[in-house]
Amino acid sequence: MKKVCLFSVCYVLFFLTFCSGAAAQEVVDRVVGIVNGQIITLHDLNLKMQPLLFQTQGRKLDSQEQAVLGTVRKKILDEIVHSILIEQEAGRLQMKVSDTEVENHIRQLKEANGLSDERMMEELRLQGLDETSFREKIRQDILRHQLLVYMVRRKVAITDEDIERYYQGHKKDFVSPSEVVFQLVLLPTQKDIQALAQAVKDGKQDFGEQAKKYSQGLEIDEAGNVGPVDLGVLDVTLRNKLESLSEQEISTPFSFAGNWAMLKLVRLVTQEPISRKDVRGKIREILFKQLVDKRFDEFMKELRSKAVIEIML
Repeated sequence: MKKVCLFSVCYVLFFLTFCSGAAAQEVVDRVVGIVNGQIITLHDLNLKMQPLLFQTQGRKLDSQEQAVLGTVRKKILDEIVHSILIEQEAGRLQMKVSDTEVENHIRQLKEANGLSDERMMEELRLQGLDETSFREKIRQDILRHQLLVYMVRRKVAITDEDIERYYQGHKKDFVSPSEVVFQLVLLPTQKDIQALAQAVKDGKQDFGEQAKKYSQGLEIDEAGNVGPVDLGVLDVTLRNKLESLSEQEISTPFSFAGNWAMLKLVRLVTQEPISRKDVRGKIREILFKQLVDKRFDEFMKELRSKAVIEIML
């Protein structure tokens, strides 16, 4: 009797283990979409979501975060559908991406971002990616670009009238940067800067002389001036203060970068319009991108309308 019972127990355990394993496999490989007969599994979707899942790993999500994750999951599934449609269309047109093209693109990425091989691999790990998936992503990006150039560029034309119309409607965007010359004093405490402000106001101290002493590493001329520099590249705090001053006006003390500061606006060179000839190429690029984006949306709608797509998420 004991042997029978033992056999029965072992059989039940084996059956349960087999079933639970099969169920787990079924969950992982569950079909969540079909695009023209090409299957998308839950495993495929989870791979695409890996960078996001990597960031939330090890902690329990609240209901709001779970809702956001669900929305993102649907969006990523839609992106997979788009990628499959693009790949299928590229295949129909016999477009291919070579290993050399992938290598060149990765090399350009590393050079543009100043990354060594080791640093790039570390960045991939931080995003939850491995080298194989990264290379495949690059390959798909190149393929997508080739297809878009083929499908879109031949249907996009920018006329001189388009360029002129855009220039007239966006003149404020095509101006030379404002340049500014200023003096800056940085002191460690509010008490010090207030004492200096009072001394300057009473005529006991020259602000330019103090700027020579307390500019803290800034490049200054013999008068203590910084610049001329592009106003747009300055820290937003300094920029806002300078824009509020008239020429030769000195600001009140303010907190800045862990110190206390005062500014004097020496000279402001205002923006000047840039001629249409000098921005013609830039306008063409702007208009081309706008038309490409529009054509891409139309292209994807066209592909989707012709495709047989089933979503089962």
